[in-house]
Amino acid sequence: MSVLAICAALTGCTGLPDRDQEVERLETELDSMSGVDDVSTIYSNDFTAGARLTLELTVETASEDELANLARRINDLKQDHFEGYTQTTEFLVAPRTTASFGATPEPAQVAERAQQLRNVRAAVPGTEINWSRTELALRDSPTATTSLAAVRSEFADERIQATVIARDDSPVWTVAFPFRLPDEKRIRDRLSGFHSEVSSVTVEDGALTALTVEVRSPRSAREELDAIIDATQPTPERPLMLDWHAPEPEDAPREFSGAVHVAACNYPNSAGEENPRDHYTAEAIELQRQLRAEYDTCR
Repeated sequence: MSVLAICAALTGCTGLPDRDQEVERLETELDSMSGVDDVSTIYSNDFTAGARLTLELTVETASEDELANLARRINDLKQDHFEGYTQTTEFLVAPRTTASFGATPEPAQVAERAQQLRNVRAAVPGTEINWSRTELALRDSPTATTSLAAVRSEFADERIQATVIARDDSPVWTVAFPFRLPDEKRIRDRLSGFHSEVSSVTVEDGALTALTVEVRSPRSAREELDAIIDATQPTPERPLMLDWHAPEPEDAPREFSGAVHVAACNYPNSAGEENPRDHYTAEAIELQRQLRAEYDTCR
């Protein structure tokens, strides 16, 4: 059990009431509840760190009923004592598996999410799994294929975003679920036909919306990128942000990199967009100009 409480007496607090006693009561009462292995709180109320309360609860063996009771008790104990504070409630529900909620976790949702995350972990052992609001992140998973299948099995038609970073050489997948298996197979079939190495994939509504690829060389880049665009067939209804780069020495002063928003025109406000000559080779800038003139809608 540990408490980190910060309130700078010399510089003054935030104007919100001091809640050291309430924090101590939270720790004491929650730590005594069935299913709780450990409770840790991070509490601050100063101008530097702000007014914050984070509850971290280790509940790897807690049943669904115990988790629901725990969430109810958290809400009962807090009442409105921490109004104005930035609050997070985090449950470690299995090894390397956490579910994060806001100030007042809803009991039924805590229990349901914990079971879903435990089931996902059972399907992809050793994976680090983090849930927050509507976003699920899986890191160090065996493969992207098994991870996506596990998420699909547990979350079905729920609208969530899942990011999968696997231990194998598969790309990073960022997927808006629901994500049907036929859509995944269709996308994988397209990816397998590319000559370029795909490093990241973004999917929304079952369609590719963004790709990052490594082309084999600057000489072959135009041919490879044309082939990707031809294979994916972006439309104004389903545009594609295509980023690329070529392998280069680490000490290269500028990169052979670029991007084209195929069938759309929504580029980020970045240093590379504002001052491309400071970052990219002249050859890369010319290729980007050609591709944007042909494929994006910025006119």
